[in-house]
Amino acid sequence: MPSPAANQLTRRHRAQVIAVGRAVVRPVRATAGRASVGDVDSWFDSVLDRLLHIIRGGWVTSRTLGDRYVREHARVEGRAVVPEPALWVPDRVTTSLRVTGPVEFKRHLELTGNETAAKRVMAKTMSASAQRHALAGERDTVAQTAAASDVIVGWRRVTDGNPCAFCAMLAGRGAVYGQTSVHFDAHDGDECTAEPLYEHEDEPETVLALQEQWRQATAGTSGKAALRAWRRHWDEQRGSDG
Repeated sequence: MPSPAANQLTRRHRAQVIAVGRAVVRPVRATAGRASVGDVDSWFDSVLDRLLHIIRGGWVTSRTLGDRYVREHARVEGRAVVPEPALWVPDRVTTSLRVTGPVEFKRHLELTGNETAAKRVMAKTMSASAQRHALAGERDTVAQTAAASDVIVGWRRVTDGNPCAFCAMLAGRGAVYGQTSVHFDAHDGDECTAEPLYEHEDEPETVLALQEQWRQATAGTSGKAALRAWRRHWDEQRGSDG
């Protein structure tokens, strides 16, 4: 199991990463809230450079945090790791912003005919997408380092105290060993991170509890039916907790 020092480091690191993501959300949401709905495509083209600048600033900060985290985490566990830094891919970010921006605006407008509501939805979807791309600096650095390192043997997904059904499902699968992927599977608005592992270890109680919930909630189902059953169970549980 990770040492108490490593667990403390991970908690502190998570808080820093989440703060970076939320700092990106605010200006992107505000920018989208000022969109010109008469010609949303022209508006998007006019603000794209500004949005990319905001997101890249968050991405650089999160990548720096990821670099520092994998070094310090290895050090407190008595290891040494050389980080594999993430790469900035602006075309990927641009495509994502366009889909969650003007494309989503027009889709919602066609469904509802309400420009105000469509702009509000666009502000939410764009800012969530921006957050994901900003945090990719940290997530991809950790994942790429894990894939390249002969010291790190895997990683475990770390969620907040109230994850969505998707993140809870992935966390419940436990540690991923022999990982070769350089991509952390995250959705828009996701605030999960990854903690490196240096040897095969027993799963913590939180993961075992998730696995038991999955077994009970999806009993007698498989495939998409199991996913639906899990989402229903998790959403009901979150509702009762609230």
